[in-house]
Amino acid sequence: MKKSFFKSFAESSPKTQLFTIAATLFFLCYSGCTSAAHGEVKRDGNNFTQVSSRSAAAQPVATTYTWTDSKGKTYPIYLTKNGRAYVMRVSAKTGKEYRYYLSEEIARTICKEMGVEYKEMNNNKSK
Repeated sequence: MKKSFFKSFAESSPKTQLFTIAATLFFLCYSGCTSAAHGEVKRDGNNFTQVSSRSAAAQPVATTYTWTDSKGKTYPIYLTKNGRAYVMRVSAKTGKEYRYYLSEEIARTICKEMGVEYKEMNNNKSK
């Protein structure tokens, strides 16, 4: 007669039990993380379209405001989910795009005019 999985597991060495539990937990965590990140997908022939995303990352809000740097170049201003204002600039050295955050005063003014909540930053730094 064959032993059940649970009976053979109980009779195995502690190292084998620990390895089995660790491998099972790793597999469950990995499969849960990968499936949660994809969202709902719709297929139409050979085309796959993402219908919804389970990502919690909020998309930046494009505003109607612009910012002009000291060289005269104009950039559109974006707001983060917390109300921080930034523009997308390109590095002269590397050519990579990066966020250049504007002053709090600008961010507060834009948030007030757009009716968006400006969330205060937590500046409780220990001295």
